[in-house]
Order: sequence, then C-alpha cells, then structure tokens
Amino acid sequence: MSLSSIRTKVDLVRHEGRANGWRAGLGRARRLLVEWMAGVALGASYPDVEWGTGVVVHGRLEMMGAGRVQIGNDCWFSNENGLPNRIVTIGPKAVVEIGHNVIFGGATIAATQSVRIGDRAMLGPCTILDNDFHPTAVSQRESGERSEAGPVTIGEDVWIGRDAIILQGVTVGARAVIGAGAVVRASVPEGAIVVGNPQRIAGNVGT
Repeated sequence: MSLSSIRTKVDLVRHEGRANGWRAGLGRARRLLVEWMAGVALGASYPDVEWGTGVVVHGRLEMMGAGRVQIGNDCWFSNENGLPNRIVTIGPKAVVEIGHNVIFGGATIAATQSVRIGDRAMLGPCTILDNDFHPTAVSQRESGERSEAGPVTIGEDVWIGRDAIILQGVTVGARAVIGAGAVVRASVPEGAIVVGNPQRIAGNVGT
C-alpha cells in the first residue's frame, strides 16, 4: 500500500469520525482494514495477476487460466446481486487488461486473445467473449477446432447492463451504454445507446 493511499484512508477515517462520532470512525477503520486484508489474501491467491493499488473485492472473484491479467488502480469488484465476477484466460497468450476505476457487478470475461476494458467502465452481470469457442460447422466441432478470436475493446466510461453479451471483434466506443439483454455482434459508436437482439441504436447519451 502506497504512502498516499495510507494517507487517503486515514483522512477517510478522520472525516467519518468528525462527521458521525468516534464509533463511526472506528467502523470505517475496521472496514478499510478488512478490505486491505482481503486484497492481500487475493494477491497471494493469484500471484501472477498484475494488481493496481486500491482494488476492492467484495464477495467472489474467480480467475482461471494461464494468460496475463492486469487490473488497474481503484477497481471495485462487487457481488451484491449474488453473482461472482469471473476472469478467464484460455491459453498463455490470452490477455485481459482492465483500466482504472472500473466497477464490476457480476461480470464474466473470457479471453483467448485479448479483452481490454477502459477506465471508469461499469460492468453489470454481463458476458464479454473474444471467441465463439465452438465453430458452427459440425465437422469442426467434432474435431475439437476452436473459432478464430477477435479482440474486444470496451472504451472509457462505458456502461454495460445486466445479461448483455459482447461478442468477438467488437469495439464499444467511449461513453456508450449497452442495455440489459443486448447481444452486441458489431462495434458500437461512441456515446451510443444500444439495445436488443439483434442490436440496434436506440439513442445517444449526453456528454
């Protein structure tokens, strides 16, 4: 934990204590300590993951595979909805890169090549895949072949809703909103609001 991070947490405890009394300040200190201990334990469980500072994990975070996972600063993994967050790298060349201040709420990411998440993205219980994993042709499925991968890029400030699915080769532009249940097969312009299956643009967000 960096010196600046420690100072920030001490300031939070002081502010809580001054605003709501010493018991509230003590409670905030206890919560911060628990979060820090959980981060230490998680780092020990996944030593090959590149962890940023200030990462908070509430509930289950599952990471599997031999690829590279990089998590930026101040990311928040929550399962208040009862769903775990999962990051799967299939093969040693797979890469998952997560920016800073990204919020996860039960998301699943599976990469055989590359999935990149921009800063301040908010991911609900969605699924992001850079590969179909199973070819459509019966002969290819029977032979165990895997579909070609296409990198997925999620831009900054993107919001992805519940049960949305982002498929291979898609770039979601900055500030876009992907509505609940949408299936995104084609790239999305910046600031677009996408809904439905097949996907359609229902509007644009404000700046």
